[in-house]
Amino acid sequence: MGADTGRRLFRWTVRTARDMRAREMIVEADPGAVPFYIAMGCRAAGRAPFETIPGLMLPRLMYDLRYAPQNPYEFCGAATSERRKVDRYVKQLRPVAAEGG
Repeated sequence: MGADTGRRLFRWTVRTARDMRAREMIVEADPGAVPFYIAMGCRAAGRAPFETIPGLMLPRLMYDLRYAPQNPYEFCGAATSERRKVDRYVKQLRPVAAEGG
């Protein structure tokens, strides 16, 4: 952590998806990774069932490639301004995750 690897991978993924003419990316994330994806510009888009563990739901996030900036680093400050939204979203997920395991 802290080596910027996640941000570099996210930027590569965004470039690759745009090259493929994708309009959006859907991310089904570990609940602990939600703040990272929000900081990168993703928006909450509900929940998705975790296929390996029946009954466990994962946060689903969406990254709109049509309107997002070409440089995801422009979103790096979003984590601070949206921290309360992220915290509320993660708190909503915790009871569901606890039921699955």
